[in-house]
Amino acid sequence: METSSPINRPSEGSLLLEENINLLSPLPSVLELCLADAALKSGKDGLVSCVASAAKAALKASENNSSSTFGKMSKKVNRCVGEGLKKYSDEVCMLVTCFIEMKCLNSSSCASLSETVYGMKRAKVLAQITEPNSVSGQEFSLHPLSRKDKMCSLATLVIIPYLKQRLDKTYEKLRDFFSERRDGGLNAGSSSEHSSSLNSAFAQYGANITNNNLSEKTVSMQKLKWYFVRVYPYLHMTNEGLNIAYQWAYLFGRT
Repeated sequence: METSSPINRPSEGSLLLEENINLLSPLPSVLELCLADAALKSGKDGLVSCVASAAKAALKASENNSSSTFGKMSKKVNRCVGEGLKKYSDEVCMLVTCFIEMKCLNSSSCASLSETVYGMKRAKVLAQITEPNSVSGQEFSLHPLSRKDKMCSLATLVIIPYLKQRLDKTYEKLRDFFSERRDGGLNAGSSSEHSSSLNSAFAQYGANITNNNLSEKTVSMQKLKWYFVRVYPYLHMTNEGLNIAYQWAYLFGRT
């Protein structure tokens, strides 16, 4: 099992905020994990804000009027940079975060940036059952992360959250598309048009796409989008439920 273990344990007074804290355990407490997670989210929000500000500044600089050759070239470069940052802001933030986290994981701290702030260190933690008379009933052996472990950590820190964010945005975009089709008269003639749910619009749209003169590839793509919007909320709910269940299992020492 791969987890984060603190280098220097915080003071006993700060740990009293939680119940049943084992001060001899190398595992971080739930409070420490929550603080590190909050720091990670705050850092991502700050990075997104910086990229948006950079794109805005580049687009503003491209509006400057200059008749010189250098001025025209600078205007084109600024416009390209601004439009690129605005269009691919998620990818730029992902690459910057990936570079920072990789440097942190390969450093002596061997932890993510937010975990380093709270004195944590990532390591393989192997638990072994000991005598019942021992302090915690378990012994933990810590092992350094291999290159494969670091790549897995990088994927969970950067790649998976990026893919989840892209799926969320794709779902919102397609959901709005189906909503517009419903509001635009997809079910025209029905007395309950404005009170029907989004699911009724999905069903009507799914029945209509096969009746239009569309190519087989287009029909398949439209059906795929339709099924994606129908299924994704349940996948999202399952993912959130598993995260909560894992956090509770960690809280009670079951993982």
